[in-house]
Order: sequence, then C-alpha cells, then structure tokens
Amino acid sequence: MAYKQEEFKQALDLRKQGKSYNEILESVAVAKSTLSLWLKDLPLTADEERYLKTRTDRNISRGRTKAASELRKNRIKREKAVYLIANQEFKKFATDAKFLLGVMLYWAEGSSKHPMFQFTNSNPILVEFMYGWIKTYINCEQEFQIRPRLYIHKAYAGEDCERFWANLLGLEKSEFAKTVYKPSFREYKKNPNYKGCLRLDVSGVNNYRRVMAWKKCLGQYILS
Repeated sequence: MAYKQEEFKQALDLRKQGKSYNEILESVAVAKSTLSLWLKDLPLTADEERYLKTRTDRNISRGRTKAASELRKNRIKREKAVYLIANQEFKKFATDAKFLLGVMLYWAEGSSKHPMFQFTNSNPILVEFMYGWIKTYINCEQEFQIRPRLYIHKAYAGEDCERFWANLLGLEKSEFAKTVYKPSFREYKKNPNYKGCLRLDVSGVNNYRRVMAWKKCLGQYILS
C-alpha cells in the first residue's frame, strides 16, 4: 500500500508539472485506468491549466503539420507518376498534328487557374474540334466526363442557345450544366448570330495534370 501511495504522490507531482498521462506512465508503473482515476478530480492552478493547454495545442499542431506533410508527399508522388505517363503519351502522339494542335489550343484558350480541365470558346469550330480532341486523346482507358456549360448575356436568354450547342456536339440539353447568364448593359442583341461561350469541363484532376504535362512537353518540343 505504501508503494501505491508513493506512486500516487509521484503521479500528482508529475501532473502538476504539466506532464501528460502518457508521460506520467513512463515513470509510474500503473494502468492508465488507475492513473485516470487518481487524477480525474485533481484541482489545477490557472498556470497549470494554461501550461497543459499549451502542450496540448502544440501536440495537435505538430500532428496536423505531420499529417499535412504526408499528404503533400503523397500528392507529389501521384503527380510524378501522372507526369511520367503523360511524357510517354506525348512521345507516342508527337507526330500527330491533331494532337499537337489540341495541346496548343488548350495552351492558348484553356484554364490553368484551377486543377481541372476547362476550355472556353465562342467559336463553334474550335469548340467542336476540342470536344472531339478530348474524346480521342484524354479518354485513354480512364473514366472521365465532359460537362458543357454555356455562358451568355441575359439578352439572349430566350434564344435556346443551349440547343445550338447540343446539336453541334451531338448531346442532349440535359447533359449541360446550368447556364450562366452574364449581366448586360444593353437590352437589345448586338449580334443576332451570337450563341454565347461554351465551356467544356473534364472531370478528374489527373486528366488536367496530363494536359499540363503535354503542354510542358510541347514547349520543349518547339524549342528543340
């Protein structure tokens, strides 16, 4: 019993020093359930509570930093794997003029702000070309989805321009994302033949990374 009393006193002293339960158990050979019972009603001073909270916050911060670092390492590892495959794909299609033209077109008109393939244009010829290019080259045994979205001024809202683009690409209007109507200072239609800008979204961050790698390869290809 005296032995337990000594352990009890040692545990109290260590706790008041701001030690965690795990740290106390390194010095006091008792079960964690016993230690919890001993310390559950232990009154701490304000300084002791602040110290314990600081230690807890520091441990949480350290854990989050470590987790974030691991996530970053894994992401970089996945990106490198995608880039290696994309480099091989570029070599395979390097003599294909249509492939190179699509990469160049995305380089000029595609989005690079978000980790997602997004190509926007108002020219039906370019949109139709890019739609076919996506289906030909991005669909390399990978699941993906092309989601068109129309951006057009409010004055054209009653023109059913979605139907024009759907017919052009051989799609149903139900396959389109919700149309975005841009504000206009004019009540009338400046260009009666205008059908808006169509954006082609391709799902899958790896598909975006592949195109970015192709773009980099094209730059090296041009310079060489």
